Amino acid sequence: MKMDKKKLATIAGAVALAAVMAAGSFTFAYLQDKTDPVTNNFNPNKVTVDLQETTGNTYEIIPGTSQTKDPKVSVDATVPSYVYVTVEDRAPGMLTYEIADGWTEINIPGTTASTSSYTRTVYYREIDGFYNREDGKWYENYDASADPAYTGEIQTTDISVLKDDKVSYDASLENSDMLKSNGTLKTNQRLIFTAQAVQKAGFDTPADGYAGATTNSVDSFNALKTSGNSILKADVTTDGVSTQIQKETNIDLNGHKITDNGSSTEAALRFLGPIAPQASITVKNGTIEVAEGVVDYGFWLSRGKSATLENVVIKGASTHAAYSENGDLIITGKDTYMESTCAGTGYFTINLLDSARTSGKATATVSGGTYKNFDPANNVSEGIPTSFLADGYHTEGFKIDNSGSLLSDASDYVLRTNYDAEDFAYYFVVVPDGQTAAYTGMSSGIPQFNFA
Repeated sequence: MKMDKKKLATIAGAVALAAVMAAGSFTFAYLQDKTDPVTNNFNPNKVTVDLQETTGNTYEIIPGTSQTKDPKVSVDATVPSYVYVTVEDRAPGMLTYEIADGWTEINIPGTTASTSSYTRTVYYREIDGFYNREDGKWYENYDASADPAYTGEIQTTDISVLKDDKVSYDASLENSDMLKSNGTLKTNQRLIFTAQAVQKAGFDTPADGYAGATTNSVDSFNALKTSGNSILKADVTTDGVSTQIQKETNIDLNGHKITDNGSSTEAALRFLGPIAPQASITVKNGTIEVAEGVVDYGFWLSRGKSATLENVVIKGASTHAAYSENGDLIITGKDTYMESTCAGTGYFTINLLDSARTSGKATATVSGGTYKNFDPANNVSEGIPTSFLADGYHTEGFKIDNSGSLLSDASDYVLRTNYDAEDFAYYFVVVPDGQTAAYTGMSSGIPQFNFA
């Protein structure tokens, strides 16, 4: 069959085009480029602090002598940091000391304080310079143009808090300085140190840094078990078990309330500090409220060096508002208020485990607050007449009816009387010596007083 020329040309063209396309499929290119990988490395960092003493925790006050006392701060940080040490002197006039060089006093509102029974002062220093990741040390005056050129190592371990690592006792101290007004030796003479640290970045001033060092805000009540230093951001409720905190802890309730829902029969807040070294807890500026007739304790110091309750309201405990079975219970602050419903009397509002009290393992010292149907200066907690008052304070009593009207002073108060059936209650307020208290009315069921 003879193919016409037109068809033959069409077939030939198609074959040629297919060949060209087949060859071209291996040679097409785009406008393109590619960089080498750029790797970004991020170094984790840390700021930790420790406070240790090698000279023990018990000292004898002997006029005209000095004793070695060596609280030292160690910082393990990889970034420039602020370091703070708080010195709480609860032995005013009994001992003298100086702060070591390098520390600067700083006024922290709400933390720095001074009363006739104690002072609380905050000092800070900066850890700054160059951190060498190879040898794990800090260096100051680092010259990056050299390789390397360190001109001085910054000490970040064993930083002394006290100058010459000592405390002294004035030679002018006499027996009268050592005795309470009733002729017994003074107790609970203490010097307490606490160290904290925080990164410098992000804080404009050391005071701002201190707020960062003490703030670990928590919403969950259970988080208090592991949070250490905490500022509550909201009211919280227990989840049915006594919350047991087992580390050095500072809790600022920040005006909020901890409410025990009644599922726990022990305590809304229980401090079970580690055995060695013994730890302390501070709870301040808020309310602990428990289900009446169900929960035994508002606060329970089960084991630890000390527990400080400052400007804390405790209501509803069926046995004790504040209780210690091992450690120093320190209750202070004009805005502190405590009550218990124990047998309708309140006479165990503050209490100590008897065996721990007699062995000296548990103490209570009160230097502030108002107490319903309980006189911190004269009660039956540890036998009549027990006084938990700190030196320099006295109590004044007021008989107030349930409508908030003042009836009289508390001169007719009788220990162990059941007040549940009465339409009044007695309130005892702790007042600094040299001042008197005046009742100004009720606020949220708590009597208010002015001092003059």
